[in-house]
Amino acid sequence: MITTSRFLGYDKNEYGDLIVNRKEAEIVSLTFDLYLLNVGSSRIGELLDYMGVKTVTGTTWESGIINGMLCNEKYKGDFQLQKYYTPENKRNHTKKNNGEVQSYYISENHEPIVSPEVWEKVQEVREQRKRDRNIGQDSTMKFQNRYPLSGMLICPYCGKTLRRRRVYKKKIQWLCSTYIEKRVKACKGIRIDDAELQGLNITEQTVIEEVVKMARSITVIPAKQISTAESGTAQSVRKLRMAAYCRVSTDQEEQLLSYENQVNYYTNYISENPLYEYAGTYADEGISGTNTKKRDEFNRMIADCRAGKIDMIITKSISRFARNTLDCLNYVRELKDLGIGIIFEKENINTLDAKGEVLLTILSSLAQDESRSISENCTWGIRRRFETGKHKMSTKRFLGYDTDETGKLVINRTKEPIVIRLYQEFLDGKTTDYIKRIFEREGVKNWNGGTKWQSTILMSMLENEKYKGDALLQKSYTVDFLTKKRTQNKGEIQMFYVEDDHDAIISKRIWECVQLEIKRRKKYLEEHGTNSYSQRPESNPFASKIICGDCNKVFARKGWRSSTGIDRKVWQCSERYKVKGVMGCANRHVEEETLVKAYLMAWNALVENREDFMEQWTEQLQSENLLEGYRAEKFIEYTDGAEPLTKMNTDFMLKTLDHIKVFEDGTLLVVFLDGTEIECKNEEE
Repeated sequence: MITTSRFLGYDKNEYGDLIVNRKEAEIVSLTFDLYLLNVGSSRIGELLDYMGVKTVTGTTWESGIINGMLCNEKYKGDFQLQKYYTPENKRNHTKKNNGEVQSYYISENHEPIVSPEVWEKVQEVREQRKRDRNIGQDSTMKFQNRYPLSGMLICPYCGKTLRRRRVYKKKIQWLCSTYIEKRVKACKGIRIDDAELQGLNITEQTVIEEVVKMARSITVIPAKQISTAESGTAQSVRKLRMAAYCRVSTDQEEQLLSYENQVNYYTNYISENPLYEYAGTYADEGISGTNTKKRDEFNRMIADCRAGKIDMIITKSISRFARNTLDCLNYVRELKDLGIGIIFEKENINTLDAKGEVLLTILSSLAQDESRSISENCTWGIRRRFETGKHKMSTKRFLGYDTDETGKLVINRTKEPIVIRLYQEFLDGKTTDYIKRIFEREGVKNWNGGTKWQSTILMSMLENEKYKGDALLQKSYTVDFLTKKRTQNKGEIQMFYVEDDHDAIISKRIWECVQLEIKRRKKYLEEHGTNSYSQRPESNPFASKIICGDCNKVFARKGWRSSTGIDRKVWQCSERYKVKGVMGCANRHVEEETLVKAYLMAWNALVENREDFMEQWTEQLQSENLLEGYRAEKFIEYTDGAEPLTKMNTDFMLKTLDHIKVFEDGTLLVVFLDGTEIECKNEEE
C-alpha cells in the first residue's frame, strides 16, 4: 500500500491506486525542468519557498527533499517495492534496502507525471554532477580536481576553509564556510573575488589576510558633496521611454474586448505617469504566444528596442509576453544586455532585479506548461468530435468546395468542373505535370484565383477522398505545441473515416479507378527502372513507353545526324551505354518513325477486328478490378464506328497505349491499356 501523505504529486482513489494531483504535478514537473536547466536542488528549494509552495508536510523545502523527488521512479509511472526494510533486531527502525532483502520493480504501474525520457535524463545529470564534485572521495578533497584552491584558503577569524560561490551577476567569490552555514553569529566572515586570486601562486594552505595583502591595495575615495544648486538639476533627468505590449490569442468577442482594454489601460497608465515617456503600445491580436514567428507587433517592438527607442517594457503577465520558456528567457536576456527591463504586472517581476530571471524561469515554465495543457485539452476535444463524425474544415486551399454557416462542405459549382476535368485527364493517360502545363497554358484559375499550378497539389487532389463525398479525419497531427509543427499521420494516432459526409464531386467508381491508376503507374516505374512517367508527351509522345525486350528497361530518345546531314530521332535502350565506352544491353535501336507506324498499324488492326475483341471487353466489364472495367468500357467506345488512324494523335495515344516492347530481332509488341497485345514486324529489317 502506497502512502501519499509524504508524496507530492499523487492522491489515491478508493481502490488505493495512484492518481495524479494536477496542481501538485505542476510543481513536480517544474522541479524536473528546472534541474535540467542547471538549477541546483538547493536553489530550487529556495525558489519554491519564495513562491509560497509548501511541501506535503507543510514545511519549507530542503535540498534533500528535492533530491528525493528527482530520483523517485514513481514520477515516471513505475513503482519499486521493498525500498526499505525492518531489520529483525530493530522492529521500530527501517533501513534502506541495498540488496539485503528481495525487492520488486513494477513498470507502468500508474499514470506518469514526467516522461521516462526526462526522468532518465535527470538521473544522467545527477550522476554527472556527482562525478564533477568527486563525491565519494575524502571530504577535504571533494572539490579539489574541479577547483584547485579548494581547501587552500583559510578564514582569519575562525580558521575554517573558504568555499567557492557564484554570487550576483555570475560573479565568483570565495566565502568563509562557517559564515555560509551559520551566518554572522558564528563568524563575521570574509570574502574575496576569484579574479583577485588569479596569478597568485598558492600551493599550500594560506590565511586569507595574507592573500589580500598580496593581491590588492585599497584607496578610499570620499563621496562628492553635491551643492543645493547642483541638486536642483535632478528635475532635468530624462524620463524612461516606456512601451507596452499586449496580446490576445483568439478573435472571440470577449478576447477582443480584453485586447482593447489592455491597449487603453497601458496607454493611459504610461501617459499619466510623470516618470515615463510614452514610447508606444505594441499589440498582437488573435495570435498564439507559443512562438514569435507570426507576432508582427512583438517583433517590431524588439526591433525598436535594438534601435535604442525603448528603455522599459510593461506587459500584463508572462503568458501574454510568451508561453515558450526558451523564447521568453532569450528575449529577456537580450533586452537586459541592452539595459532594457520588462515589468510583468501580474507576477510583480522586474527583469532588472537580482531575482528577476530566476523567478521568470519558474513562472515562464509554468506558462509554457499551461500552454501545453491547453493544447492537450483542445486536441482531446477535437478527437472526441472526430469520433462522432463532426469536423470543421478550411477550404482556403481546397478547390471545389466551400463551407456553409455550420461548417459543412458544399460544392462550389464554379470550381467543380476543374476537379472533374483533372480526374478525367489523369485517366486519359496524362501526368499531373502535363495537366499542370495545360491548365497554366489555358489560364485555368486555382484555389486562390491565380493561374500557377503545382503538380504535387494536383496529385494530392487526386488522392483526396473528400471529392467522392467521404472524409478521413486526423490525416495529420501536431507534434510540438510550441512550434505548431504538423506531420502526416502514418498510424501513430487514431484516425476516423466518415462515409457520405457531404455531396460528392467525383463518383466513387471514378475515384477508385484513379487510385488504381496511380498504383499501376508506380508499379510500371519500378518494373522498368525509371523515375518519370510519360514526361512531356506533347513534344516526346513515346517517353517512358518504349521498353527493351531483353532487359525490360526503358528506351531513351536520341538525336542522330546522318553523313548526309539529315537529322533523325531514334530510340535506344538506356542500359546500352550506361557506363561510358562500355556496351551493356545488346538490343539495337529503333527509328521513331517505325514506332509511329507500329502504333498506327496495331490500333487499326484493333478497330478492324473489333468484334473479335468484344468478348474480352465484355468480360472485363464485370471484373472486380474497376480500372479494368473502365478501360474495357472506353475501348468499346473508342472503336465504335472508328475510322482507321492515318497520323499520330498524341492525346489519343496516351488514352490507349500502355507501351511498345522492342526485341533484338526487330519484332515490336504493342501493348494497349486494356491489356490487348498486337505484334508487329519492323519493316526495315
